Amino acid sequence: MPRYLRGLLATALGWGAVWGAASAALGEPLAGVACGALAGAGFAALLARAERRRTVDGIRYSRVVLWGALGGLALPAALLASAVGLHGGGAFWLDRALVAGAVSGACGGLTAVAMLALARRGRRVDPHVVAT
Repeated sequence: MPRYLRGLLATALGWGAVWGAASAALGEPLAGVACGALAGAGFAALLARAERRRTVDGIRYSRVVLWGALGGLALPAALLASAVGLHGGGAFWLDRALVAGAVSGACGGLTAVAMLALARRGRRVDPHVVAT
């Protein structure tokens, strides 16, 4: 499997797990897993394309927040476009999409920053040193 695809799938699984755990408190863990996985895949695709020439240590947190928020916004934007296309009445769906987009975008930004912090921490650990 190509490296890009492995990274995209791993990111989607990670985001799905985090969002699923967070949405379990609301009683909808499967919806959180699905939304998180889709947002994570969107984030991974954006990050891979926009930051392809940078190392993990060279990526700024502000840019990761941007890509995470955009990845989180992808699903609410697609659902809004679908709802308006199928049902019309954009104003009815717009307020729901704005709330969902704000929550999803914020969650995307937070998840992206947490993943970058974990990736940087993992790179600092020397695999040749055995803890005693």
